[in-house]
Amino acid sequence: MEDLRLQLCYSGEELLRCLGEVQKCGCNTVMLVIIDYYMGKENLNGIETSIAVRKIGYEGFVLLRTSETQESLKEIHENIDELFSQKTISAFVIKSDLRKGKEIIQKVLNT
Repeated sequence: MEDLRLQLCYSGEELLRCLGEVQKCGCNTVMLVIIDYYMGKENLNGIETSIAVRKIGYEGFVLLRTSETQESLKEIHENIDELFSQKTISAFVIKSDLRKGKEIIQKVLNT
């Protein structure tokens, strides 16, 4: 993993720009996208960003991390179960569950 590179983006919009740049270079080396649900009132949220990254052609793993429960997100996003079943969002983790988040990331990086 010594050639692993990390890119931090502070909004969904910035993530979309970064992924677009990777697509332009033709290297498509993005293995994993970790998206926080809340990225500021004026920005796309994690679910909107997940949908948008799929629309621009990203086919890799998308991990949604949040302080919200899946049930509370379902109240806001009625189609969340569909997004999981279609793998628009590959996995969901509560921010406070550091162990589960680490396990998911290690599993993705080891595949």
